[in-house]
Amino acid sequence: MTLPATIIEKTSLVLFNGVKAILKAFGILVVCALIYSVSYPYILKSRVNVGMTEDEVVGIVGEQPRWKQDELHYCEDGDCEAATKSGAVKFLIWKVGIDIYFFVSLDQQSKVVFRGLYQT
Repeated sequence: MTLPATIIEKTSLVLFNGVKAILKAFGILVVCALIYSVSYPYILKSRVNVGMTEDEVVGIVGEQPRWKQDELHYCEDGDCEAATKSGAVKFLIWKVGIDIYFFVSLDQQSKVVFRGLYQT
C-alpha cells in the first residue's frame, strides 16, 4: 500500500521547514557570537577607567591577568606607544580574543593610568 502523494508532500514540507528553521536559528546564533567576540574587547576597555585599583579591574574583567609585566613586551601597535609614555610601573595583560590583548598600566599606588588594546 502506498501513501497518497499529498501526505508525502506535506510530510516532506514540514521536515524541510523544520530543518530550515533550525539552520536559521543556528545562523543567527553564530552571527551574534561573532558580533560579541569582536566587540567584547572594546566593551571591556570602556568599563575600566583611569584611577581604578588593580582589584577593581580584576573584578570587572572577571579573572586574574594572564601576565604581569614591568614593561610591555611584544606590543607594537594599538595603544602601546601611549601606554609606555604613561609613566606606568606595571602592566596587567589579559587575552580577550583571537590575538587581541587588553592591558592596563598601573602607577606605584596600583591605580590605572592607562588602558588599551593591542593585537599580535
